Amino acid sequence: MPGQFEGILDKLQTKLGKQTIKRASTINRPRPKREVQQIQIFNEFNRRNPKADGGSADDYEPSAFSKKVNELMDDGYDFGEAVREAIRQGYKKGGKVRGCGMAKRGKGRAYGKNS
Repeated sequence: MPGQFEGILDKLQTKLGKQTIKRASTINRPRPKREVQQIQIFNEFNRRNPKADGGSADDYEPSAFSKKVNELMDDGYDFGEAVREAIRQGYKKGGKVRGCGMAKRGKGRAYGKNS
């Protein structure tokens, strides 16, 4: 079969002119559309980072901050008030905030000089 194809291709090219008919293997592939490129990027990222799409809700352990906000909401605070109150009480980044001692030594505020 491959020999037949070569013969037919040669006959057609002599009739129509050289380089009129090209093989698919000699043609450059067109650049993929933007949408296709984005899909490929997302798929590659998901292959490299299998847990990036989220995890099981069973593995979720609420932080101390989250627990405090929920506790305050149970006491009647709305969400925004509960967050502000938890921060005021010292809960940040998942737990109680400990001062660095800078304010005690008179070196400005514990969280920054100009804040």
